[in-house]
Amino acid sequence: MPHGLAVKCPGCSGEATFEFAERIHIPYRKDVQYFKTSDDFDYEKATQGSVGLHHYAWYYHGLGRRKLELIDDLPDGYDPSFWEHSQYLHRINPNDRGAIYCTSCDYRRKHELNWPEDAYFSISYRGSVLWAYHRDMAAELIRFVASDDRDIGKFRYRSSLMKIPKKFLSAKARRHVVKKLEAVL
Repeated sequence: MPHGLAVKCPGCSGEATFEFAERIHIPYRKDVQYFKTSDDFDYEKATQGSVGLHHYAWYYHGLGRRKLELIDDLPDGYDPSFWEHSQYLHRINPNDRGAIYCTSCDYRRKHELNWPEDAYFSISYRGSVLWAYHRDMAAELIRFVASDDRDIGKFRYRSSLMKIPKKFLSAKARRHVVKKLEAVL
């Protein structure tokens, strides 16, 4: 899953961007106060499995007082790069923390993602929902559904395209699905 998703803006219902927040464990109790009082981070005390309570610092990309690379007053042993996005995002929970920002109405807030309900590029067909992470994937989805040759090797986002339910790909559904997707795009 990408770190940035196209979502419906809660402010104007237009296309907005959701970006996942990053969390790191605060290993030393002496550093907790810094993160509790920081304008750049959110502090959380939470359980990790059955191990007990741990301290965490969350960084919400796009919402911090300062950009991550400009934070220069962290306690010893911490680096802003700790909160950078990893190459791959592995979702642990169905709902994840992050921030929504909309360039149309200037909406900027923390948000608990409810995927795929929050997806901007989504359509329903015969009781099922088909969605795309972002505009580029939606365009590729249209190309895939409309194609007579569905050789998966010719398309980007192969791993997602392989999981499309058959009802969206049938000859009977093709015209309706493509038309709905084009309307959203």
